[in-house]
Amino acid sequence: MNALACLAVMLGSLVQDGQPLTIDQAVEIALTNGFGLRTSAARVEKARQQESEARGSLGPKLTLGASYSRFEGAVTSGQGQVSSNSPGVSPLAAGSSASAPNSSKQASVSLTQVFDISGTIHRSVEAARFGTLSAVEAFGAEENAVRQQVKGAFYNVLLAKALVKVQTDAKDAAQARLDKATVRQREGAVPMFDVLRFQNDLRKTEQQLVQALGSLESAKQALNNVLARPIETAFEPVDVVGLPGLPDSPEPLVESALQSRQEIKQSALTVKSLGKFAESQERGTRPSLVLSAAHNRVIDPPMGSSDNGTIGTLALSYPVFDSGITRSRVRAARQDENSAVIGLEQTTLAVVLDVRSAYTRLTTAKESLAVALDSERLATEALRLAQLRYDEGAGILIDVTAAQADLTAARGSVQSAKYEYLTAYSSLQRAVGRDDLGQGVRP
Repeated sequence: MNALACLAVMLGSLVQDGQPLTIDQAVEIALTNGFGLRTSAARVEKARQQESEARGSLGPKLTLGASYSRFEGAVTSGQGQVSSNSPGVSPLAAGSSASAPNSSKQASVSLTQVFDISGTIHRSVEAARFGTLSAVEAFGAEENAVRQQVKGAFYNVLLAKALVKVQTDAKDAAQARLDKATVRQREGAVPMFDVLRFQNDLRKTEQQLVQALGSLESAKQALNNVLARPIETAFEPVDVVGLPGLPDSPEPLVESALQSRQEIKQSALTVKSLGKFAESQERGTRPSLVLSAAHNRVIDPPMGSSDNGTIGTLALSYPVFDSGITRSRVRAARQDENSAVIGLEQTTLAVVLDVRSAYTRLTTAKESLAVALDSERLATEALRLAQLRYDEGAGILIDVTAAQADLTAARGSVQSAKYEYLTAYSSLQRAVGRDDLGQGVRP
């Protein structure tokens, strides 16, 4: 398949009735559909249920029960004796011989209330509460990452679309030069070699346009994948208007990131959660108090026996020696807490590095864009002069083709630098942990 046929196929696959899609709309779609966010939301709900479970340990527990027993054969009790297998038989019947029932039916209800006099359960609840808050911050960190991923993928689509425009302009320019050279060759003003050379240039630009269209299609599919929707979903990206300004200094951004980055908050809450868990372990050898009450009722009791009974118990226990089990648990829990503190320090340093690296990348991208724009202006003027000299017979063909190649490359560099700046800015937003980078932003 030649370049023209490939070009027709690519254009046919890309020209669809896709709805316009802005970058903000893309972010909202990803925040709704994102696989990572949905998984993170499930973790938050799990943490909330674990916290609810811990709180439930402080409340009363009510239990209903029923039992049915049956004994094979008749069981009798003689004078002065009561069969041990005859439930519900009163000792009053011990003086006579009687036949005991061979089945027993019983219902019971019991109530238990734990009094957390040592504070163990309360600290477990606090640990679970901090765990829930940590999961919420983890969800926020995932949201922050998704925003940057979507923006990066969206800018890749815009860049690919811009490069298609650059290659389309190059192809149109090559076609115009070929048409003009063909006319002049018929008039005998230029040799046939010039026509052949311009034909070759046109084929090259057509092939480059096919590659650009393929890159655009791949970029759109990649964005649809980030948005967690079918990759063949048609859409038309809406270009961004203007470029955001460059912050004057990274110092305020670092301070803001230390306050707003969700990863730091998550790590700090994890430290608190593990600290509360260690405190609950330390109270493993402290006393506990449990109040319980139970009521039993025998259905169809034998003659002379009671059909119900109620008992209440207040139990106080004080562990005295457990062979060092509690001490080992406390030490292990404290080591987990220490590891979390180290992780917090590491996360804090990583955030600072993240912000400074993103700021350096943005500064470099701004300078690269300025250089690319200068190069484009130079290449535009060089092509104009080369074409003018060639048309007047004072220049050579190679100067025109080289100047056109330089201009196409320069225009592509401008687009690459522009969207690299936007991508770097989105990376800085993620590093700080918010879209609004505050004051001190210069255009």
